[in-house]
Amino acid sequence: MRGLRRMMVLVVIMVTLALLAIALLVLLGFMLLSHFFTPRLPFLLGNPYPRSIKKLYVAFLDESSYLSCGGRAWRMAAGVEIGKMRWSVEQRLEFIEFRLFWDGQLNRSDLTEKFDISVPQASMDLARYQSLAPHNLHYDRQLKTYVAASSFKPVVSTPTARQYLSQLRSIADEVLEQNDTWMGWIPPFEVVPLVRRQLGVQILHFATEAIRKSQSIRVNYQSFSRPRPTWRWLTPHALGFDGFRWHVRAWCHEHRDFRDFVLARFLAVRESKPHTVDSSADREWHTKVTLRIGPHPRMNEAQRRAIERDFGMTNGAVSIVSRVCLSYYVERQLALDLEPEQVPPGRQQIVLLNRAEVEKLRKELRPDYETVARAE
Repeated sequence: MRGLRRMMVLVVIMVTLALLAIALLVLLGFMLLSHFFTPRLPFLLGNPYPRSIKKLYVAFLDESSYLSCGGRAWRMAAGVEIGKMRWSVEQRLEFIEFRLFWDGQLNRSDLTEKFDISVPQASMDLARYQSLAPHNLHYDRQLKTYVAASSFKPVVSTPTARQYLSQLRSIADEVLEQNDTWMGWIPPFEVVPLVRRQLGVQILHFATEAIRKSQSIRVNYQSFSRPRPTWRWLTPHALGFDGFRWHVRAWCHEHRDFRDFVLARFLAVRESKPHTVDSSADREWHTKVTLRIGPHPRMNEAQRRAIERDFGMTNGAVSIVSRVCLSYYVERQLALDLEPEQVPPGRQQIVLLNRAEVEKLRKELRPDYETVARAE
């Protein structure tokens, strides 16, 4: 009897160990399968592949969390939000949506060429996006491309006109090439040419380095108000752009106040040294002012409505918030420094509605603001 009992115990132990071994092998097989096989699944299933299989596959890939095992990340069933995806994945999803929104179509080759990824990875990204927005696109078998649906609504990004047009502007200004943007098809366009300021990269380097290291620099500067260039010490603390040219906001050791100095007028930078200038004392830089803009008072009703819509006005006005030291350039750029009575509505479409309030703040911060040149 004792021998029989011992044999039964050994059988139970062996069966248990065998079951544990089988379970371990199944788990390891599942991990290997998910690591080596699933990235190729969209490619093996074809494009497009059955929606039921696609949904199951994407649910497995996206709605997941990670279990660290042997230095690798293994997926386990759970829910994951878009914000918890890897940054590279989010970028590709936003690219898919960008192309669908602006171009109306997208191919796997667009993804592979833009992000230098494999065809299976591109298929996986498209499946991932379609799981997030199943009604945003469909595969056109005749065109052999993914096409935006009529019910398309962005789900992973917020397209804006400014974003799109700024990329066109950057292409026109030769700041970016088309390949550096997300744009596929580009409409015919042209930008009014501007006279470009001549600015050496070394001058800009010295200026930004002085700001970063909190240093004063000795520059040879051609002032607008002087016949010849002069050497002077400046302590820059910020850069500014007036819509046409870049300048540094700096403490002038000669005038002993904060002023704007046009970078294109820097002829040379000779030396630098530490400084003790407190940039927080630049009240014109650190104080904001609100400029309220409205249609020209002599416009008729139809003209007023057109201008209000053009500038996004509410109740006949729109507000622009600017640093006080930059507000002068805002006025000049929008021709707000002209008197409405002297300029016809067709030439000056908008006017400054709160001039007295703006000038009062300027005078409080700098009593001599009317006599000081805006940019040396």
